[in-house]
Amino acid sequence: MSYDEYKAARDFSWQCLINCKINLLPISLSDVCRQYGYTIVKDSHLSDKFPIRLSENQRSKCFIDEKVFILVKDTESIPVQRFSVAHEIGHIFLGHVPAERLTKEQELTADRFAADLLASACVLWGLDLHTPEEISAACNISITSAKIRAERMKVLYARGKFLLHPLERQVYKQFEEFIKNYKK
Repeated sequence: MSYDEYKAARDFSWQCLINCKINLLPISLSDVCRQYGYTIVKDSHLSDKFPIRLSENQRSKCFIDEKVFILVKDTESIPVQRFSVAHEIGHIFLGHVPAERLTKEQELTADRFAADLLASACVLWGLDLHTPEEISAACNISITSAKIRAERMKVLYARGKFLLHPLERQVYKQFEEFIKNYKK
C-alpha cells in the first residue's frame, strides 16, 4: 500500500471516531453503523429472500441496495467479527464499494482502516499499551490482529511522534477522560 493510501485510511478512521463521538475502548461498531445508517447482518440470520450470501472463504461482505448492509460470518469469534465489520466500514469510507472485485491494495487499505479504527495508535499510546495481550484485551480484537498492531506500535513508539496531526489530537482529546481512568 502506498503512503497516500495509508494516510487516507488513517485519516478516515480518525474522522469516523470524531464523527461518531467515540471516546472509549472497545469501540462500539453498532454505534458507528447506527451513525452512518449501516445495518450489520449476521449470516446465520439471513432469510432465503436476502439477495447475497457469504462464500465459504469470506468473513464479511458489504452490500448496497438503497441501504448499506454489512454481512458478517457469526461463526467466527467476536473479535474476528469486529475486525471484519470494521474492514467493511473501511471499504465504504475509502470508496471501494460497490465493486465486483477488490484489489489486494484495497483489501490492505481496508485492513489499515480497521486497525486504526479499533485500536487507534494515539489512544494505545495514551494508555501506554505495548503487548498484543494488552491491545487485544483493551480493544476486543483477536490476538492475531493485536500482534500486528503491537508490531506497528513498536515503530510508532520508537518515532515518538504522536499528536502531530489535528485529527489525531482531536481523537486523543475525545479519549482523554477514558485514558485518565483506564486501569490496566
